[in-house]
Amino acid sequence: MRQLLLRARAADAEARSRNRNGGNKGVALRADVGDESEVEQLFATATRRSAAIDLLVNNAGIEKQIALVDMRLEDWDAVLRTNLTAPFSVCARRRS
Repeated sequence: MRQLLLRARAADAEARSRNRNGGNKGVALRADVGDESEVEQLFATATRRSAAIDLLVNNAGIEKQIALVDMRLEDWDAVLRTNLTAPFSVCARRRS
């Protein structure tokens, strides 16, 4: 069974551990899912390395502990890009 792990943090170590302990042939890729060009590159690399992506877990999220009245547009954009746009973009690309 070939597994593709798409994780931002500790992806390499997780894949190595799964490969060692379970005999799976996992592949770990890192990407900032809030950056559309990195999502495109992520799926291009995944396609080259694996026959199919059988399981996709969107587990990225951020929060800014700033009162709304004090929040800058850059902070607002970062939260929306990571928490809303990224899961949509990754899932929409997964369909294709």
